Amino acid sequence: LDTSLATEAYHQAGEAYLQANDIAASKNALQKVIAINPESMKAKEAQEYLKNLYIPEVAQSKGSQFSASLLTGFLYDDNVLLETSSTASQSEDTVSFLSALGRYQFKPNKNVAYRFYQNYHSHSDRQFRDYDVQDHNFSLNISPLRFQDRLNLDYQFQFAFLGNEHYLNYYTFGTQYLYEKSDTRVTELSYQLQVKRYYNIEQTFPTSSDRNAISHQVGVRHAVLLDSDINLRVSYLFELDRAGSSSAEDDWSFMGHRVKSGITLPAWRKLTTAVDFEYLFRPYDNDNEFAPGTKRRDQGYLVNIIFSRPLGERFQLVFSYIYQRNDSNIASFDYSRSVYGLLTTVRF
Repeated sequence: LDTSLATEAYHQAGEAYLQANDIAASKNALQKVIAINPESMKAKEAQEYLKNLYIPEVAQSKGSQFSASLLTGFLYDDNVLLETSSTASQSEDTVSFLSALGRYQFKPNKNVAYRFYQNYHSHSDRQFRDYDVQDHNFSLNISPLRFQDRLNLDYQFQFAFLGNEHYLNYYTFGTQYLYEKSDTRVTELSYQLQVKRYYNIEQTFPTSSDRNAISHQVGVRHAVLLDSDINLRVSYLFELDRAGSSSAEDDWSFMGHRVKSGITLPAWRKLTTAVDFEYLFRPYDNDNEFAPGTKRRDQGYLVNIIFSRPLGERFQLVFSYIYQRNDSNIASFDYSRSVYGLLTTVRF
């Protein structure tokens, strides 16, 4: 590759990895853009991207910094899932989608880097107006610099409205540790504690509070960047959800396993493709109220395909396809669905 083609290829790879939420691979590709031609426009764009990642080295730059992005578009769902019960409506719907992310990088001291994120997400269903969602998420990320870019601590507070009524609060404490890190591979260990507090919504979901639970998640993720700029990733997550002690609350207690794998391909004519697959297994602890005497057992499958292409310096066009299937021994939780999305990302 000549210099211009190489910087373009690595820049597109960095954007794709970021879109697929593979932070380590995105960082590697963007740093190669800077290394190949540090004075180029692509190198300056790569530096701006790096400012938006959870990277303590970047956090040590001068002063405080603010950045923002906006994602908007439309989704088509051929089998809408109704919240709480997880049952499908057997009805299609078109959904308008809006997500705004703001990030503030505090001026770091010599020991710790701090980042604050505020995310707003909203989607509006054409048919199911009572299921319109407005979601607010506030998070604080702390990186002790003595661990040399290996340790991150997170706190998140999330609250959401369903229709116009307060529906849930999440309180999440998490940590990620990079066990192995190099230019071509990373292994990350993670733990997350989450407190879920649901609120009853009369007429629609009068027993939502039965889902109140404390959740523990322990995981490991491994990603590899090949010489051909193909990114491979695999992860495993152990989940433990403990709800209350009443018969209804017991429906939501489980101990499960989640496996993910994915690949991001090199850009072709500026078009980047990422494909991810997920499998989950959840055997629930107690008899289910929809099938007395039967313990619910779910196996879930999800395929997510993303095509993305930049449109100028700040815009990106994204087409996504999601296929989701849940196989359960209780008919109320048995479903499949396809969701198609056409979205635009704007960076500020």
